[in-house]
Amino acid sequence: DVYKRQIGARSSWRKLLATNIATTAREQAKHDVNSKVSFMVPVWATSHDERVRDSHKALDGKKATNGVWVTPTGATLRFPGDPLAPPGETVNCRCWISWEPNYSKLG
Repeated sequence: DVYKRQIGARSSWRKLLATNIATTAREQAKHDVNSKVSFMVPVWATSHDERVRDSHKALDGKKATNGVWVTPTGATLRFPGDPLAPPGETVNCRCWISWEPNYSKLG
């Protein structure tokens, strides 16, 4: 079946697309909610494996400055999968943001 071969040939890019959409949706929703809470601070986290891109390894454990991270390549990211960032920084990204309280802002 030609049709089944075509669907099978597309399955890898469909999985990639689904991963990208899920990462973007999840991280943007967390960003939108948590950025409204003034005492929450975003911290970049990676999967700590060989597939993590070098520019994201450099961000691991770092808190955002003014709500963004700047990679060693100069790209600005608001969150993993940021649709405003270069594709080379977002495609197939498996990173996430953890949100930690900044007790100094609680007074």
